[in-house]
Amino acid sequence: MRGESLDGVYTSLPAELPATLHGREVVVAGGTFDAALRLARCCSSVTFVTARTSRIAAAHSGNVTILYGSEIICADGIDRLESVVVRKIRTGAVSACNAAALFLLTAQDRTGVLAEEADEVEEFGVR
Repeated sequence: MRGESLDGVYTSLPAELPATLHGREVVVAGGTFDAALRLARCCSSVTFVTARTSRIAAAHSGNVTILYGSEIICADGIDRLESVVVRKIRTGAVSACNAAALFLLTAQDRTGVLAEEADEVEEFGVR
């Protein structure tokens, strides 16, 4: 994102998903797996990125992919979000995926948690 705001990046899950995201591919980083399942009801695919390496014991949906031991290193697009780049923490392997939206449900800087809802979400170590 090169330090600027990019349309399609959210720091919380909206009560109602914008119509422009219905049937589209989205990425979720942080929060709970339930957030990914909620988005899976109306998005064509959901990629859930988590730094955790242990498996998540949760209900699964056919259109949700979980990337364990991973972190988001880049989100980019022209005028709005188009793609997200993910790195495997252990190996450094990098992959990219198309995304109409990126939901950063928790985020940290050196001073601590930034997300307003941090006390309401389970933190997965999003970097």
